[in-house]
Amino acid sequence: MRKVHKVNPDDLRASILQAAIQGKLVPQDSNDEPASVLLERIREEKKRLVKEGKLKKDKHVSFIFRRDNHYYENIDGKEFCIDDEIPFEIPPSWNWSRLSNVAFVIMGQSPVGSSVTGDASGVEFHQGKRCFTKTLLSKSDQFTFKPTKIIDFEAILMSVRAPVGDVNLVNRSICIGRGLCAIRPLINLQYMFAYVSTLKKWLETKATGSTFKAISGDIIQSILVPIPPQNEQSRIMARIHD
Repeated sequence: MRKVHKVNPDDLRASILQAAIQGKLVPQDSNDEPASVLLERIREEKKRLVKEGKLKKDKHVSFIFRRDNHYYENIDGKEFCIDDEIPFEIPPSWNWSRLSNVAFVIMGQSPVGSSVTGDASGVEFHQGKRCFTKTLLSKSDQFTFKPTKIIDFEAILMSVRAPVGDVNLVNRSICIGRGLCAIRPLINLQYMFAYVSTLKKWLETKATGSTFKAISGDIIQSILVPIPPQNEQSRIMARIHD
């Protein structure tokens, strides 16, 4: 009898995600608005929010472009070749971007220890990845009456301290401590979640610390993200969830 090779579901999902983030999962559509237009729209929207006092101005304004088969990043008007940072090629209609340009990153801050309690009338509190599942954050049995960093929007949670790089989605109001950060994308949330879920090994190489490993907000902000056209982001997620 012929031996049937069993495919590990985790390996299969990893290969699908790898194809997705490289633009190989679904065909490109020439009618799609290119990602460069989407990124320009995001830049203009952030400028508007800064002007209205609803958003702090970015410390460094940057955008990435390709010229003569090389990748460059324009930071505050100065150009730098970043070929050695680009991990793989993407389709012509896609663009690379720093995470800070396409998402808000909120680093956790732990409340006063004495305020953490089991009383569910407080704000649900998460210090690390203890309540992570494969996708959606489960309920914590810890609460606080003196919340520090509250996440009250749909977001990606990332473990930033021992261990590093695990991610989950959250869709309710919680308080996050120093072991977590929240990522609120300005692009498709599910696409961003699929992408950052592939970064654990890379993030572990960037972690520092002798007692326990951790990654800084600067590292997270600097993550390179391959951005498909907006319509293609939706097609990719529809294919992944088939």
